[in-house]
Amino acid sequence: MWGSIDILINNAGIQFPETSIENLKGENIRRTFNSNIIGMILLTKAVYPHLKMGDSIVSTTSAVAYQGHEELLDYSATKGAIVSFTRSMALQAKSKGSRVNAVSPGPVSTFLTEKIFGEEKESINQPPLERNASTEEIVSRFLFLVSNNSAQITGQVLHPNGGMIVNG
Repeated sequence: MWGSIDILINNAGIQFPETSIENLKGENIRRTFNSNIIGMILLTKAVYPHLKMGDSIVSTTSAVAYQGHEELLDYSATKGAIVSFTRSMALQAKSKGSRVNAVSPGPVSTFLTEKIFGEEKESINQPPLERNASTEEIVSRFLFLVSNNSAQITGQVLHPNGGMIVNG
C-alpha cells in the first residue's frame, strides 16, 4: 500500500530526429507517444486518487510545443499534448484542491541534447540569451510550482527558455 503522495513530477521524453516526415518510422512514433504522453497520463491516473488539498502535479513540456521543430515532428506533437493535458487536468483536479502545472524549457544542455544535436547544432538554435540553460537553472521552476508560493497557480506553463517568444 502506498503512503502519502504530495507531488508528482512527470518528466520523461524520448525523441528520434528525422529530416523528413517521409523518414519517420511508425515504431519510433509509437515509442515517442508512449513515453512522452501516454505514460504521463497513465502515471497521473495512478497517482490521482491519492492527491489531496494543496498537492501538486508538474509536467515537463518543451518550447517546441509552441514553436515546433523541423526535425522533431512527433516529439513536438507530444509536447503540445502535454500542455493540453496539463490545462485539462488542472480543471479536473480543482475539486480536490490540487494544482496541475507544467514547465516548458527552451534549449537545455544535457547529455541527451549534446549527443543528438552536438555543439554546432545547439549554437544555431540558441535562445536570445545566447546560451542553453543548465538543468540547475530549470529545476527551480519545478520547486516553485510544488511550493506554497504557487498556491494560486494552476493550469499554467512556466517558460524558462532564455527569452524565446512563445504564444500560449
